[in-house]
Amino acid sequence: MSKYFAELHSVLQQNDLLEAPERIYNIDETGFCTEHTPPMVVCGSECKPQAITSPRTRTVTIVCGANAIGNNIPPFYVFPGKRWVDHL
Repeated sequence: MSKYFAELHSVLQQNDLLEAPERIYNIDETGFCTEHTPPMVVCGSECKPQAITSPRTRTVTIVCGANAIGNNIPPFYVFPGKRWVDHL
């Protein structure tokens, strides 16, 4: 673990980020199924139920981010759409 933090310190120092936490961001995304209607799952008490989703369900993706001092950026929503057409 100490090797990781030593390398992290080195990278932060090389990029002049040690004194600029407002420039360090973490961005993540997650998807939500908008048409989730799983069938009833029946299993014994020793089983863990599993949700089964179809690859054809519509998903909304949400992208969120915040920097190291706690400022966040507004969430970015990605809705299902059509394929991109290059000539448009």
